[in-house]
Amino acid sequence: MKKLLFIFLLLGSMVSAKAQNADSLFKAGKYDKAIEAWKTSYIDNKDFKTLRRVGFCYLNIEGGKPYAITYFERALKVEPKDATTYYLLGLCYVDDDKNKAKSYFETATQLGSEDAKQELFKLQH
Repeated sequence: MKKLLFIFLLLGSMVSAKAQNADSLFKAGKYDKAIEAWKTSYIDNKDFKTLRRVGFCYLNIEGGKPYAITYFERALKVEPKDATTYYLLGLCYVDDDKNKAKSYFETATQLGSEDAKQELFKLQH
């Protein structure tokens, strides 16, 4: 039993170290490496911060928008009233689906996002 507990604690600390490494890479703007670090650790579907950060990383990588959308949507299931996540979803669609982008920017604006308000203005002019 003690051996099993030790293994469990060891695995938990390894996952935590990988997540901390991913956070450091994220803060350094090394988005592709941060994603890989998060993938090798456990991404909890209830960890809003990590879900949104992974989405942000994908948003900033060539061809990553579909993945960003998935992670932002998962983040909204945890925090359905987060203005920043709605804003980021709007950015995912701004080039390809202006109506969808507008809808996300409107929601973000209603929730208090000034950035989304500026994006709405750009879309309308």
